[in-house]
Amino acid sequence: MAKIYVGTYAKYNNGSIFGEWLNAEDYSDKQEFIEACKELHKDEASPELMFQDYEEFPSVFYGESDIDSRLWDYLGLDEFDREIVAAWLSENVLCSKEDLQSIVDSFTGCYESWESYAEEVTYSSGDVPQHLEHYIDYEKMGRDMRICSSGYVEFEGEIWLFEG
Repeated sequence: MAKIYVGTYAKYNNGSIFGEWLNAEDYSDKQEFIEACKELHKDEASPELMFQDYEEFPSVFYGESDIDSRLWDYLGLDEFDREIVAAWLSENVLCSKEDLQSIVDSFTGCYESWESYAEEVTYSSGDVPQHLEHYIDYEKMGRDMRICSSGYVEFEGEIWLFEG
C-alpha cells in the first residue's frame, strides 16, 4: 500500500510533526490527494504541505515538498508492471522513458544471471547438437552480453532486460 506521511512546514517549524499517513491509492490523482492533505490541515489558512515520509513506491516519485503526479500512473499499473517500473527506476531516473507504460513495453525479460540468459538465447535460436553442448561457455557468453547491453538493471539479485 503506497502511503505518504503529510504534515506542514509551519507545524514542523513550531516543533510539531503532527500529520497523518494517507494511502495514495485512495485518491484518483494528485489533485484529489492534495485536496485531502489540505483538508487534513484545515487549521492553517494556507498550509504549506510537507511530505515527511513515504512507503511502498519508488523514491523518484517522492519529494519533501512535492509528490510527482506520475505516482498515480504508477499506482494504476498492475502488480507485475509496477515491479517492472520499480526495477527500471532502481537504476534510472526515468531518463528518456518519461511515460511509465513505455518502460513496461520495453521490458524483455528477467533472468537469474547473465549465464542463464545466454543459455536461453542459445537454445531459443535453434537446436544445439548434443555433441557440441559441452563446448559452449555460457558464463563467458553472458559476460559479453552484459558488456554489450545498455538496457538492463540488476534488481533484487536478478537481471532485468529492457530494449534500448
